[in-house]
Amino acid sequence: MTDLIPLKQIAEDLNIELTDELTVIGDESVLMWIDIEKLLIDPSFQRKILRQGRRNIVKIATKFDWNKFGAIQVADLEGQYAIVDGQHRTVSAFLRGITKIPCNVIKASRIEQALAFVSINSNITSVSPLITFKAEVAAGLEDSVKLVDICARGGVTINDYPVDSKSIKPGYTIALGCIKKCLKEYGEDHLVFSLRSITETATDKNRGLLTNDVIKAFCHVYDLEPALKSENSIQLLKTLQLQKVYDNSVAESRKKRVVYQTLAIKLMEFFEEAGAI
Repeated sequence: MTDLIPLKQIAEDLNIELTDELTVIGDESVLMWIDIEKLLIDPSFQRKILRQGRRNIVKIATKFDWNKFGAIQVADLEGQYAIVDGQHRTVSAFLRGITKIPCNVIKASRIEQALAFVSINSNITSVSPLITFKAEVAAGLEDSVKLVDICARGGVTINDYPVDSKSIKPGYTIALGCIKKCLKEYGEDHLVFSLRSITETATDKNRGLLTNDVIKAFCHVYDLEPALKSENSIQLLKTLQLQKVYDNSVAESRKKRVVYQTLAIKLMEFFEEAGAI
């Protein structure tokens, strides 16, 4: 044990001077062993357990090791406790017949719990941005709540978790990053009308076509020709077989341009042939 170094020595050797205003938020946490039956999950920000989550649970449960477990972060609900971080480990423990687990108990409102979830998980690569975004919305973060409203005006809902285009519901999308970029690059009006151009022009809301390339292609077209943002364009697009045009764009783009550029050109040609330009 002679090679161990005191933490205090390491901290002092770093010679860090904190210059920003220092704050302490919340009460000190308490470590407790808690019955698993008293633990709850808040679905408004917690991730849904999908395929990868199930695999992780099986892996942890199969070779359960207290040395690798760690305390679960929970919020005190006066007799029951909401898990903030650690639901996969908790499920694993339950599957092994364990009835009590160590918990770090905090006092936090629902919004504070969601913010804590975002803070703990935002830098973990296994956590999808969609899950983090859901937690941000639950926490009431202004930019995220605004984006939900913008999407709703376009008939779109951002899915809570990754899903393939064949399984996704009509009007739902996982193109969160693209939507954020398009909002910044093209503006709110272009984005909303682009989303409407997809969701309002087919009976199934063009299910599976709320993708990065399709959304960006429409934004690009309306940026080049703002006059196309009219109800007449929505009616014209109802005659377009968007899936077929998109598939052709994908096939052609393997040899030439990126998909959204090829699709944007085809959309421009469609509007020109219809006499809208």
